[in-house]
Amino acid sequence: MKSSDELYLLIKSLSKQEKSYFKKFASAFADKKNSNYLRLFDEIVNQTTGDYKEERIKKKNFGGKFIKNFSFHKNYLYNMILNSLVMYNRDKSEEYSLRFILSQIKILFEKNLAEQSYKLLLKAKKIAREGNCFPELQSLYAIEKTIVKQIMNSSDFNEIFERVTTEQKEAFTKQINALDYATLYTRIGILSERSGTGHRRNPVDSALFEDIFRHELVQDESKALSFQGKYYLFNIRLQYFLSVNGYSRAHKEALKIVNLFEDDQSWLRKDLHKYIVALINLLTVQCRVSDFPEREETIRKLSDLSKKYNSLISDSDKSLIFYSTSVLSISSLFMNPDRALLKKHLEDVSMNLPKFEKKLSLQKRIIIYYFLGVGNFVIGNFEGSISSMGKIINGEKSDHSEDYQCHSRIVNLLSYYELKYFDSLEHVLKSAYRFLSKKNRVFKYENIILKYLRRSFRIKTKDELNEMLIEMRDELNEIYDDEYERNAFDAFNIIYWLESKIEKKPLIEVMKKKSLQSS
Repeated sequence: MKSSDELYLLIKSLSKQEKSYFKKFASAFADKKNSNYLRLFDEIVNQTTGDYKEERIKKKNFGGKFIKNFSFHKNYLYNMILNSLVMYNRDKSEEYSLRFILSQIKILFEKNLAEQSYKLLLKAKKIAREGNCFPELQSLYAIEKTIVKQIMNSSDFNEIFERVTTEQKEAFTKQINALDYATLYTRIGILSERSGTGHRRNPVDSALFEDIFRHELVQDESKALSFQGKYYLFNIRLQYFLSVNGYSRAHKEALKIVNLFEDDQSWLRKDLHKYIVALINLLTVQCRVSDFPEREETIRKLSDLSKKYNSLISDSDKSLIFYSTSVLSISSLFMNPDRALLKKHLEDVSMNLPKFEKKLSLQKRIIIYYFLGVGNFVIGNFEGSISSMGKIINGEKSDHSEDYQCHSRIVNLLSYYELKYFDSLEHVLKSAYRFLSKKNRVFKYENIILKYLRRSFRIKTKDELNEMLIEMRDELNEIYDDEYERNAFDAFNIIYWLESKIEKKPLIEVMKKKSLQSS
């Protein structure tokens, strides 16, 4: 039996179109008994905007003994909704469509309508081959051998059996090849997510990245035998080059992935989510290489997707587009800071965040809160920075994006310092120190900050403070070009803040100066 929470969460996840389709689907079987299910569905829908209270539903006036067998009826409704979703989505992708056709083929064959079954099977095979739908293709080959044995004479059967077996082996080879690439892709993805920033920060991770990149499948593009194989290959190379800050080469791989989809519109429609991710990855590296005209074109493509593929794009994909464009628009302005423009971006993101917040994963929420916090810190809105960082610090505990979690404590501490909240500063200081210490991070960047946090407890005068800031800046500058440390400055370059304090200038002015020097 399904719990109330599972039924509630399923109904809450439905789009407006899916809810409408379910009601039509259920109404086709409606009688006095089934009308109770439609009523239960409506009652739960009415509660999806607030807290779900099952007791309220049980007090409603349902017909018959519906409430007495409530657990059974909830389970029945849950399965009704799943069946309607299968019907609603059957034409959305080759996989859904093929599974639906596969059922039809089996039903026709079981009714001794083998000729009709075979005709439908040949149509399904064409779809499966063009879409590289390997699991479905293998099922179709197995059924084909059974059908032709019944409808063909002995000599024709032998010929077709040999041909189907050859095709089956070729498809199996491509499937194994795609699986090998997918395994490497997953391995490098785990490495990239470990820190949250996608950069290698120790020799062990570095060796693992190199091991994957030197693999013969990654080095030789001709070994990728299918669309999926090429997709995984280009993504493996993309993540590798990002891990070593090789943004120019990463840009080439990101462009290959986007072109892979745009050159084959059937694949784009089949897996719109992966195309969206490909555009976001391209946008990320475009921001890194400062390719602003191309970046604007990619943002336009992302923005147009909701209108262009309205029937295909999911709410989660809309949330992903919002998250990615928000984070990238804020972070790109750190490279060439404009206070007015950055302030507008922060306001726009903050205004729209409530519409998408609950649909984002915890990892993505941590990252977007972090960039909102740093953005507000840069423009001098320290209260806003504390508010955003507080959502990370006081939120759900997680091992996701540890770099961002550590740096959020540092930025939060600096915001308290800027606001001269000295009564609270010692508590925030000790809290940040405890968090960083417990994480037991061996990186020089964090350890330098920990060392000066300890020392700050003993600071008595402004001269002592200024001396400490200079020493801290100089020590951090010494590790700036370290292979495993420079990425920490990517998440938050505290040196800019230290220089703003030493030179007694606003942080954004120091960042503008650095941007001009590096251009």
